[in-house]
Amino acid sequence: VQKFSNMSLSYLDLISEKFSDHTKSIISNDNNEVIRYYMDNRNTNFYLNRYTVINSEEYSWYNDIKLNGSGHSLKAKEFIRSVFNKIDSIIDLDFKEMTTNNGSEIYIYSVNNSSSFTENTVGQVITQKSTSGSWWDLFWKESGDNNKLDSLEKSTIIHEIGHTLGLSHPANQPLNPKWTTDDTVMSYNQGLNGWNEWFTPLDVNALKSIWGRENDNNNLEFSKKSNEY
Repeated sequence: VQKFSNMSLSYLDLISEKFSDHTKSIISNDNNEVIRYYMDNRNTNFYLNRYTVINSEEYSWYNDIKLNGSGHSLKAKEFIRSVFNKIDSIIDLDFKEMTTNNGSEIYIYSVNNSSSFTENTVGQVITQKSTSGSWWDLFWKESGDNNKLDSLEKSTIIHEIGHTLGLSHPANQPLNPKWTTDDTVMSYNQGLNGWNEWFTPLDVNALKSIWGRENDNNNLEFSKKSNEY
């Protein structure tokens, strides 16, 4: 992460090498740029296992995390699909929704609570790795009305998806009052106009620096004139 002498923020301050490397290991699961995601529908209590690999040996913790699932509402599913569709057109990764959790690489859970949450936690990502491959578990907290999707919930979803794509908190300081979601959706501080419901230009630049611009059609789109870069 870039060090800086003033309090301005660079896109380099938003890149997590650890998270980026984990997603690159997911891509190496099948050596293509398609990342598969699945939205869990359970609205009951259930448990998740934790996995990691150290020196080629797999370690597992069964029933390590207890989740109280809220299930994904239609509005939440539509929003998450729109996020992946939009980011797909910006960076050189492709995303595919799965109808089952088998073979998915980003498992998304809408929850009322998780045993892994601390006080005031509204979202979390967990790196998972076994000898058969790598994946993400992503939790976002339902605010209480499953029929609505408010700005905080949308911002949380964007924030956690940002982590799965390699973004860090700003300079690893999520609560630094110098920055809000007006600067980066990866901040914990609400912006002047409320919670940001999409990545900021700084976030997008960080994502492009990790994954490159979308070039599926052998075309690159630039938002500025050449002399502005």
